[in-house]
Amino acid sequence: MSTMSTADSISDPSQSLGSSADQLLADRPRMIEIVSGEALDRTGLAGLLRAYAAKKVVLVGQHKAGKTTLLASLFGLFCRGPVQGISFVSSRTIVGFAKRQYLALLSSGGQKSATPRTSRDDGVSYFHLALSIAGRPVQLVISDRSGEAYEDASKQTELIGEFEEFEFADRICFVIDATKVVNEGTRAIYVRRVKQLIHALSDNGALRPNVPIDLLVNKIDVLEASTNKEILLEKVSAFERNAIGELTSASLNVGTYRISALPHARPSLGYVGLPEMLLRWTEQEPEQGIRFMSVDAEVRQIDRLVARSIRAGANVVE
Repeated sequence: MSTMSTADSISDPSQSLGSSADQLLADRPRMIEIVSGEALDRTGLAGLLRAYAAKKVVLVGQHKAGKTTLLASLFGLFCRGPVQGISFVSSRTIVGFAKRQYLALLSSGGQKSATPRTSRDDGVSYFHLALSIAGRPVQLVISDRSGEAYEDASKQTELIGEFEEFEFADRICFVIDATKVVNEGTRAIYVRRVKQLIHALSDNGALRPNVPIDLLVNKIDVLEASTNKEILLEKVSAFERNAIGELTSASLNVGTYRISALPHARPSLGYVGLPEMLLRWTEQEPEQGIRFMSVDAEVRQIDRLVARSIRAGANVVE
């Protein structure tokens, strides 16, 4: 009786498996992509939007206005649980959020912010939040691009055509540094540059009349902690009135709102305006009425069933 050595038995596994080897390979589970949790690029955003209908918000602002800190604070807002009926569900960019929140918290007791700034060379990134608002599921996407890139575009308007985030925006938010608005040494030039950027984007088609524009006056906590609080807040009010008048005359749908993304100067103040801001960003659009054609008695039974199915589906609330 002949015997097969151990070496022979394993030298060619496919011989013992025969045709089943190919079948085993064919039946292997498909590889599942592990989401990194970092900020999304255009490709990642496209994949998200294929899966979900999302509200898309563009954050715009000059260098150190607080855009990246605002992103970090949105994540931090939910670390203690639901806020004003808004609950965190999940995020495809939770690692990107967590990194920014962690560094922002490290900087909260220091003189210099450690929140990672967006670089001009980074291009645009997108952050995702899946929320539940009074039981209503909402997908939210927020863009982040460096302030230097926007400053360059206000002078070289041909660059605006490269800003893909404006193509699909449901809302555009300009983050304004309140401390520069009220400072006599910086006020004139800062306000002029803010308006120059807004007009440059508007004149080159990035801002559309039907898209709401929010002017988010940030760092209100610094003004609230000042002994000249009333005087400084009145300067902010004057800026808001002037901006609304000028921009609405340019047929833009503009509102002004005061926020404190990370209240260093007055921690007891807490996050100012962020829950209300999220509610604006995710407000439900009015439902359009659907009209159905009546089904005549002479139509086929299958037509009646299809019509009945459509009517039933229209009453399902996700």
